[in-house]
Amino acid sequence: MTGTVIAIATVNNLKFTKMCVESIERTTKSPHQFLFVDDGSTDGTVDWLKSKGYPALIHPVNLGLPWAVNDMYDVVWKSDPEAFLLIVANDVIVFDGAVDDLIRGMAETDYDVLGHNEINSNEFLAKFPQYGNLFDGPTVRLKSETFDAYRVMETMVDKTFKITSRLPITNCLIQRRSFMDKLGYYDVNYYPQYFCDNDFGYRNKLTGTVKVGTVESAWVYHFWSRSIYEGGMLAINNRYFPLNQQYYIAKWGGTPGNERFSTPFNRGGPINIFDRGYEAAAVDKWHRVGNVY
Repeated sequence: MTGTVIAIATVNNLKFTKMCVESIERTTKSPHQFLFVDDGSTDGTVDWLKSKGYPALIHPVNLGLPWAVNDMYDVVWKSDPEAFLLIVANDVIVFDGAVDDLIRGMAETDYDVLGHNEINSNEFLAKFPQYGNLFDGPTVRLKSETFDAYRVMETMVDKTFKITSRLPITNCLIQRRSFMDKLGYYDVNYYPQYFCDNDFGYRNKLTGTVKVGTVESAWVYHFWSRSIYEGGMLAINNRYFPLNQQYYIAKWGGTPGNERFSTPFNRGGPINIFDRGYEAAAVDKWHRVGNVY
């Protein structure tokens, strides 16, 4: 397998997944393989993945993004510790050369993880209000099944290959096995996902061992929270966001940026997670708390 695995988590929103995959296949020259983790899609996503022959783990219910990412880690790095893992949000369109530059950044440096630049739909419309007719409402719902207007940005961004130590954006994140070796798995108690990236970032701040950076030439268009606003998860978001925030505060003694604890729950225990044995019970608890059964 050694090479690059591009992993995508899906919960409905098939039209965005199609655009994401098409952009990767059209713009990427470097050898790569796909891996999908689906969390209970009901909109034809699973049938589409099967029709395309993509390797996929199919969860019958939504187990949450942290679980999906942990599955990606296990599938890829337990079989090939040398592989690069590029985790891409399914509501992203990559610009020409973005994936190639991320892979190049990993191959030519010792960074553990590298991120990208992006423009989201709100930022895009602020720059180009003439495209407002393509979207609907304050949550910028895309009206059509395809979207090409983002290409106006491709001629405007600097694609000179350069890596900086700027903290990465995480919607198209490439990493090597050393990233997981240093920080472990994501905490599935952030169900279905809120604050899990803050938790991972704070754990990195406490350990100070992960080398992070940004490939400034790697640009993507991000539709912004489509799983919530167009994937049928708005009610789940409204229920779980405050609960996940409460869990974060209990675990670290404050909101992101205002943490007071140096160990989880201020109990002096290990910072990082290297055992997945607790996950099923944790997600079952969050399902019941949120009444999603």
